[in-house]
Amino acid sequence: MRTAAYEKLAALTDLVNESKGSLTTETLDVEDKTRENGVSYLFATVKQNLRSPFAPQMEAAKQLNFALKGYYDFARKPNQQQTALIDGMGTDLAKPGMDAYLEALHLTETMGVIVEANNRYKTLLNQRTYEAPAVKTAKIKELRLEMDDLYDEMTTYAFAMSVIHPNDTNTAFITDLNKLITEVMNLYNQRIAQAQAAKRRKEESIPVMPTEPEA
Repeated sequence: MRTAAYEKLAALTDLVNESKGSLTTETLDVEDKTRENGVSYLFATVKQNLRSPFAPQMEAAKQLNFALKGYYDFARKPNQQQTALIDGMGTDLAKPGMDAYLEALHLTETMGVIVEANNRYKTLLNQRTYEAPAVKTAKIKELRLEMDDLYDEMTTYAFAMSVIHPNDTNTAFITDLNKLITEVMNLYNQRIAQAQAAKRRKEESIPVMPTEPEA
């Protein structure tokens, strides 16, 4: 099962990489670099000002540092997770009062650059997805379904073995697997929540046409 999973994963990776070889890839890389540089500068400025000799800057840095604590592992995350992290960061730093702290450290424009680059990145990523040939897309979907079946079979086997033959190795494996499942589900739920929030914002921005008064 593991051999089959590796073979299918290799085939899936090849297909996905081929699909990424579109005209938008180069622009995607530029936007990705822009947002990464912006986030690095944001983090560095906040941390540096935690030792500022000026009270307003130090206080702003303390408040921003607290708001950003959940995002400092940004650089270690894959691109898709980085996209979600920037969305979350943008939401947190748009809360009441945060604009004053950003302004105190001259980070307002930096945050704008990060959010705009992230939005362009998402748009280009969707565009590239739609550009993928239909045959490749169908094959990718087929491989993913096959890997889903293998995943179900392997996890069922692993859970069964942990019950039939309990030992430290099996217990550690199940513990790590459950952590991975939880992380993936949390990321999925976060993405769905963000998509739903974006849809609501779009719907709320559509003006309602006034109705004609009854005669």
